Formats: sequence, C-alpha cells, structure tokens
Amino acid sequence: MSCGFWYEHSLAGCSDRFGLDIRNKSITFLDGGNIKVKSSTWVQCGRGLAAFLSFKRLSDDEKDAPFAVQSYSNDVFYISSFLISRHEMFESIKRVTGMVDFDWDVK
Repeated sequence: MSCGFWYEHSLAGCSDRFGLDIRNKSITFLDGGNIKVKSSTWVQCGRGLAAFLSFKRLSDDEKDAPFAVQSYSNDVFYISSFLISRHEMFESIKRVTGMVDFDWDVK
C-alpha cells in the first residue's frame, strides 16, 4: 500500500516533511508552494487497507481478477485522500490559529 504523506503526522511534524514547522512558526516553499502533492489521512489509509483485505484471496475467473488479493502479489495499490499545496496548508493553519503572514518566518 502506498499512500503518500500521512497528513496529520506530516503537518504536525518538523520542517523535513512539508517544509512547515508549526512549533517554530516557519515555512519553506521549496517549489514555490503551488505544486500539489498527494496526501492521506490515517482514517483513509485504514479504510483502504480494510477494503483491500475484504477482497477474495484468489479470483474465481477473469471478471473478478482485479478484486482478488492475488492480483496484487508483488505489486502495490495506491490510496490518496486529497491533493494539497504548501500554500493551501499554510492558509489553513493561519485560518485555524488566527495568525497572519507576519507571525511566520516564510522562506
């Protein structure tokens, strides 16, 4: 299973994740801040894994082959909750905390 960054974990973490450090009120826009990345919530990862594990282990015929765990042997399935840019994350944090650009070290 590949799910990209865990949103809750990465947003609250250090600047190594999204270039955002809430504790020190700093953000680095490595890509100009407008490129969107795939991110997933823990809940969505759990839902995706549960759905995958509900598949039959082996397919009965060609019609249900894509819905059998066997089809993913040595392969990966992808989960993504949403696409989001660093600017969108930053705007969301400012809205929730009541802060403005001036309160942050923006690089």
